[in-house]
Amino acid sequence: FKVEPEVGFTGYSIASSKSTEWRPNLPKKIMLSHHQKVITIHFSLFDFWQPKQVKYEYLLSNFGSEWLPLNNISNVSFNNLSPGTYDLSIRGKNQEGSYSPSRTVKIQILSPPWLSNEALLLYAVLLFSLVYIINAFRVKIKNERIEANRQINLFAQAFKHTTEGVIILNTNHDIVAVNQAYTRILGFSETESLNAKNTLFKIQNESDGFF
Repeated sequence: FKVEPEVGFTGYSIASSKSTEWRPNLPKKIMLSHHQKVITIHFSLFDFWQPKQVKYEYLLSNFGSEWLPLNNISNVSFNNLSPGTYDLSIRGKNQEGSYSPSRTVKIQILSPPWLSNEALLLYAVLLFSLVYIINAFRVKIKNERIEANRQINLFAQAFKHTTEGVIILNTNHDIVAVNQAYTRILGFSETESLNAKNTLFKIQNESDGFF
């Protein structure tokens, strides 16, 4: 009678930058950290008549949908898998060409700490805070400009309509502007006032100002 071959996992090894660790018992789900670079899964087809004629195939989810041959090699290695969860399926074929039922184990590669869900959430919060601060700064600058323009307009209106004579001096005490009340009170035209020498006015220890 014909006996259906059966494949089984016999263990696995994990290699990191520092060491290689062999584990004889294979769990239903293997979890690896980001620094565990290489994993090797060992298996065997329980066919004791002609074990050298046994051939193996594997299928790894997220890497295609076709079974890949291993010939008579009874292990398969993966290195530098991206973070995520994978299903590794193994099946064997004996010398009669009969396939065994496939066996599957899950392999989960954990994200490094800087790519974990918590870290990504922190990055999002920091990015949101940065955008908020930048927008708040822009609004502050805009409001300050609006207020400065408002103050300038108020001063311009007061300068124009006040009944008192007002002059504006620069840091060298040169007259840069006079209002209409000033020219009316002193009898100078605006051009004459702007060209007048500072000796016409008694100014002591003043910088920018008006009177």
